[in-house]
Amino acid sequence: MRAFLVLLVGLVVIPASIAARAVAPATLSLGSSSAKALYGHRVTLTGTFTGARIGDRRVTIDARPYGTSAPHLLGAVRTDARGTWSIRVKPAVQTTYTAHVGKVMSTAVTIGVAPEMSVKVLANGRIRATVHGGLRFVGRFVELQTSHGKGWQTVARRRLSTASIAVFSATIPTSTIRVAMSINQAGAGYLGASSHPIAYHAETLTMVASSSRVLFGRKITLTGHVMPARSGEHVSIVARPFGHRSFVLAIVTTDRKGTFSVNASPTILTTYQANFGGTRESQARPVGVQPRITVQELSNGRVMTHVDAGAVLRGHLVQLQRLMPDGSTWQTIAKRGLSTRSSTTFALHVAANSMVRVAMSVNQAGAGYLGSTSHSLLYRAV
Repeated sequence: MRAFLVLLVGLVVIPASIAARAVAPATLSLGSSSAKALYGHRVTLTGTFTGARIGDRRVTIDARPYGTSAPHLLGAVRTDARGTWSIRVKPAVQTTYTAHVGKVMSTAVTIGVAPEMSVKVLANGRIRATVHGGLRFVGRFVELQTSHGKGWQTVARRRLSTASIAVFSATIPTSTIRVAMSINQAGAGYLGASSHPIAYHAETLTMVASSSRVLFGRKITLTGHVMPARSGEHVSIVARPFGHRSFVLAIVTTDRKGTFSVNASPTILTTYQANFGGTRESQARPVGVQPRITVQELSNGRVMTHVDAGAVLRGHLVQLQRLMPDGSTWQTIAKRGLSTRSSTTFALHVAANSMVRVAMSVNQAGAGYLGSTSHSLLYRAV
């Protein structure tokens, strides 16, 4: 009798467990390949359906973008034999997704969206930042940042234009840079974002003169270099003579090494500077001018001198000097004022075969000129 009762209970319990498995509720999972997406890029939604029949089930995907009042049907896929499914989505703003198989609904998954930011160094050395999103970011701020130790340092901020573009006039050294937008500037529905880092090579413009002083009527050469090196770039050479306005001396073109050169004949103290792209200037290079003094011995034993400076120097004093026996010291033995032709003549009272010269001090040369001396002359007292 006891054995019969055990068998009867077993018969009752076994069908009950089978029935429990038969009515187990269906489930639908939902996950994503990433919790955030870059604007214009896709993420993958995946899930698994469990239930009485898992293969070839229709899964509908609903999307609710930020700021909308209700979700909309995004699309539909079918499960494979294992009940799994996937779909690629491209949210334009923060979006919440849900999946459905009939009345079975998954939990919600929210994907944050960051604006896509790009940075480019322009030919004129400026840095352009561009922001792409599902809306225009006009008036929002973006930041130019440089790599600083283990982090990033903001060096400049600019507002975005109506085209979501900002241009920085960079005055930073060679470094690694990026542009960034904070979550507050990105606005509702968007995450903060930054561009990929790029190597920035500071635009430099250098120019030197072949000499810092020159005799009146002689030439100097100005040579320069644009970095990074680019051929075919136009560089303006600006001259500012003493007491006069600046003017463009020449517009030169760089060669494939980024170098350029030009000759100049300053007639008075002149400052030269190179200008490139309207944003870069070289260091100013002043070139002093010495009056050109010539001296010759006349047939009557006198010594005549002439001073050429591009200006009338009437009344300006010149000095006749004799080289002392030590061979290094010059002694002034006479002074005379120049005529209207910037010339004068000395009557010498020195021994034959003396070395003489004519000098003009910086004070007598006048504003805009350096002091000067003639070449040495072996006086023969003919």
